Amino acid sequence: MNQFFFYTLIIIIVYNTYKLIFLDDWSRDFFELANISFNFRIYIVALVLLNLAISIFFEYFASRIFTRWWYKHNP
Repeated sequence: MNQFFFYTLIIIIVYNTYKLIFLDDWSRDFFELANISFNFRIYIVALVLLNLAISIFFEYFASRIFTRWWYKHNP
């Protein structure tokens, strides 16, 4: 795996999460962002984490079920 790409993704995710939860006035003006409530910001983070959990669950179990089915029907 490309380590530079991986670390860049980690930095971007941390930065975006920080700006989503703790948005300051300078960033709001510079990026021209709307002012949303803190509860809605937490709701967005919760939806992202729920999406991550569902995706990991689906990929883990669906890949096992599909592989088992594939090898059963295609020896």
